[in-house]
Amino acid sequence: MNTDTDTIPQLRSFIQSYCLLDHEIALREIAPLKALTVSFEQKQCDLHELLRLDAPDYNLFEVLRIRHYEVKVHTPFIAHLLNPLTNHHQGRLFFDLFFRDIIQYSKPTDNLSNIEVHVERRNLYGQIDIQIWFRENGIKKVVVIENKIYHHDGDEQLYRYYQYLSQSRRLSDENLQIIYLTLDGRPPSKNSLGTIPSACIRSISYRGHINQWLTTAMASINPNPLYHTINQYLKTINSL
Repeated sequence: MNTDTDTIPQLRSFIQSYCLLDHEIALREIAPLKALTVSFEQKQCDLHELLRLDAPDYNLFEVLRIRHYEVKVHTPFIAHLLNPLTNHHQGRLFFDLFFRDIIQYSKPTDNLSNIEVHVERRNLYGQIDIQIWFRENGIKKVVVIENKIYHHDGDEQLYRYYQYLSQSRRLSDENLQIIYLTLDGRPPSKNSLGTIPSACIRSISYRGHINQWLTTAMASINPNPLYHTINQYLKTINSL
């Protein structure tokens, strides 16, 4: 009987010690989890604040669902930048870089004058997306851009443009250039080309050439609305 009386307090003491130890172990295990939770919540708050301040994922072209429109978006946007007289207020920055780096014009662009940029002008031979007219030492020249993102060429489409420039506008081959612009720089179809001299046609891409052109131009532009618009446009063409 005395033995049982002595055992009960010992059991109680053991159980109390065990519970205290178990509680201490639990606290030690929970403490890192609490610290991790606090850290995660803080980082989440920091991320929300960063997104609020910079809105890095915001893209007007995506919001309006217009990123794939050739006629309504890409053609007028590129033409707007190429035109030195529009309200981007960068003068000949885009024009000169395009001729120097993309077309790889063999002569200094300082010699080019009387620049005119026309969009979607129709004639008897078809509707050319972009026409860039200019004079070099008094001689009239033109670069036309045919923009193809998802659409395919029409029957003898580029050849008809060549006929318009060489016959109707009376330009020699050395004074005209047809640029075929696609996402990946694929060449036009033989049916579209017809018998255009190879020296008069050049294929360029959005993902390579246009990306390079605009990225280079941005280095000379302050972080203003134009800069941010071009940045969004670059993200758009890289997602096509």
